[in-house]
Amino acid sequence: MVLGTPEFNVENITLGQECPEVDIGTGPCGRSSNGKVYPQFLAEDLGFDLELQYDLEKLPKGKNNLVSFALAGSSQNKNLNTLNLPGEPSNDYGFDYQVDKYLKLYCKSQCYAIPEKDVFFYTGVGLVEQDIWFKQLLQIPVQDWNDEIVNVLGPVYISQTMTNIKELYNCGKARRMFVQLADAPLNRILPLWNKLKCVVGIEALDIFNNAFTTVQDALKTEIENYALQATVSLDVSVVYLSGPFLEIHDNPSAYGVTNAEPNNMATPLIDTMISFGWPDQVFENMMWFDDVHPSDHTHRIVANFVKTWL
Repeated sequence: MVLGTPEFNVENITLGQECPEVDIGTGPCGRSSNGKVYPQFLAEDLGFDLELQYDLEKLPKGKNNLVSFALAGSSQNKNLNTLNLPGEPSNDYGFDYQVDKYLKLYCKSQCYAIPEKDVFFYTGVGLVEQDIWFKQLLQIPVQDWNDEIVNVLGPVYISQTMTNIKELYNCGKARRMFVQLADAPLNRILPLWNKLKCVVGIEALDIFNNAFTTVQDALKTEIENYALQATVSLDVSVVYLSGPFLEIHDNPSAYGVTNAEPNNMATPLIDTMISFGWPDQVFENMMWFDDVHPSDHTHRIVANFVKTWL
């Protein structure tokens, strides 16, 4: 297990003069968590070596790696991505770019999916697109949001996602695939969502969520219909990402979450480790690390859910 140990840092994003800041942090394992994220837990549980490398070509050759090859912050298309990672040109880490890199490495036997099972977890699909779309939508009237998402932004995103899935299948590497789609119920329990209400109001957020649901439902149908084609032999399960998170959120004591009560029963569980002063103050087993990302406690639970799918 190779882990980075950068200093903890937090970026505060100002939403508006009268709105609270959004907290986005980087923790001790190089990810937005106070500890490990679920691919790391999963790799340990399954006895794999997980190498945390931005550049997959630097992975040790000849090792059996469970590769978390899609970095956090990846859009479906590199041209829409906003990351600028060390040593790489801006926008080079869209998921389409990473799929291409992964397949080239796979053919060289440098890294693998889960051996003999060919299971691919295609997770968080649509998370980054929402961020990109929201920033674009702020430039047009709210009454136009639904049309823009459903008829303009959504079709391009669906097309690129299907291209990525088909490429994984057509290369002969993916025969079982679990696709986790971001969804509106997950949005509503994110601490970030509570802060966004200050920016545009709950009605605008409802329009966004409803349109996003339409797009994700259409994507789910397209993926499932693709797998049903006579010429395709793909065992695919399409689920919504909110499933395990809602289970934890709605049953906090059963999963050892200590900040069980929301500040207001009409709002999400909005307290985060950073808002309480982490790392100077240690708060065990909180659900959220920052306003967008789960804590390592939550990641551990999600890893347990994922293992039941294997």
